Order: sequence, then structure tokens, then C-alpha cells
Amino acid sequence: LERPNLLVITGAGASTESGLPDYRGPQGAYTTDKGWRPTTHQEFCQSSASRQRYWARSFRGWPTMRDAQPGPAHLALQRLRLQGRVDRLVTQNVDGLHGKVGDDDVVELHGSLWRVRCLSCGAESGREEMQERMA
Repeated sequence: LERPNLLVITGAGASTESGLPDYRGPQGAYTTDKGWRPTTHQEFCQSSASRQRYWARSFRGWPTMRDAQPGPAHLALQRLRLQGRVDRLVTQNVDGLHGKVGDDDVVELHGSLWRVRCLSCGAESGREEMQERMA
């Protein structure tokens, strides 16, 4: 093959070296708080109380997410992409760290915390704008 068609899928392990905890690691929510469970999409859409709980927790954690810098995995994958050795990058992460190294062609399976969409009207805004409105 002159050029392989290589797909790379990343998950939490790509971002833990950037200081972002994973849910199932030693300091993750599943490990440290046995009663914790993530908000499901259905709960978020159907319950005002669920949305308030989500946004309160997300508001508090946003500075850590916003300030995180790409780690070795993000940098290595970007080098491989620039060399043409990786054709497609898919991530389960919502942190945007692949984008911070300049990769704007990433499939984000679970979306991104960097963009917010209103459930009522569909308007989109950047997360920083939403953070300022909640402050």
C-alpha cells in the first residue's frame, strides 16, 4: 500500500495526561462516588432539575477543561495526520484537545463541550459565552 487508510479512535486515555480525569480511573467519579451516575440525554431533555444539576456541575468543572493542554497522544496523532499516515480520527472525548493541536477534521462521537445549543430554539453559542451568562 502506498498510503494506508488508517482510522484511529481515542478515548479518555488520550486526555488523562493532560490532567483531565476519566470517569473510571482511580480518581474518576465512578470510583470515588459510588452513587454518582452521568446525566443521560433523555434526562437532560426531559427534566429541568436534571439540566440544573448538569449545568451546576459543568460550570464548576469548565475552567479545568478549558485550560487543559494537549498531551503526548494528541501531539503524536497530529504528527501522524500531517504525515498522511492517519486518514480519520474519531474521539469519544468532549474536551476539544485534538482541535487545540490544529486538527479540525475530528469526528467527536459525543459532541464537544466547546459548543452549546439551546433546546428551545436551536441557537448555538460558544461555551465561554454560556459560562459568562451563568456566572
